[in-house]
Amino acid sequence: MPLVIGAFTTLSEAEQATRALLDDGLTPEAISAVGRAGGGRLLLAGRVPVLPVGEPARLVNRTERISVSALIGAIGGGLLTALAVFLVPQLLPEMGADPLAPLAPLAVRDLVPSGMVRALEVLVGAALGATAGALVQRTRGLPHDLAMRYALRLDQGDTIVAVRVGAAGEARAAQETMAMQGAIQAHVVTAGTLEPVGEPPTPAGLTPGGLEAEPPGTPNT
Repeated sequence: MPLVIGAFTTLSEAEQATRALLDDGLTPEAISAVGRAGGGRLLLAGRVPVLPVGEPARLVNRTERISVSALIGAIGGGLLTALAVFLVPQLLPEMGADPLAPLAPLAVRDLVPSGMVRALEVLVGAALGATAGALVQRTRGLPHDLAMRYALRLDQGDTIVAVRVGAAGEARAAQETMAMQGAIQAHVVTAGTLEPVGEPPTPAGLTPGGLEAEPPGTPNT
């Protein structure tokens, strides 16, 4: 589903944009927001929570996620294929020398040493695993350039609002709505999500657990 994302320099503009999107018939579940203000307790239009960001602000980068997922998939696919090629025949002799041999053409098995055939099978398994891993993350996060651009806006104090829509026409309408409500920039992404990365900083005077820190030298009671 297309994602429309916009940056607003003030909370009031982000609030107005959210109300306008809701008035256009979009549901609160389709809208997400990220910003430094509110500490995760602020609701835009009383219905859309503003998620807190870390320090420095970062958003899920689709390119990074796909690369890591593809690497994990390649390792997993290669290991599983190697297990099938090298270990399964030893554990289950009735399967023959190579359980994946039927997948290789006879001409290849006749011309290429068996060791190279097995290595090729492992490489194919790793490639398939990498492809599967990349597909799993293909709609997570934002493209690299937009993730960096909007993270910079968050560092400058802007509030980011995003909305998932069902079609290209609705995406253009949502983009126009954001622009009319004061978005300094707005983009349409073919598919993606708005997700902050990292833990937000602890407010001054509070411990990570949320309790007010005692001044040094205060006696315990």
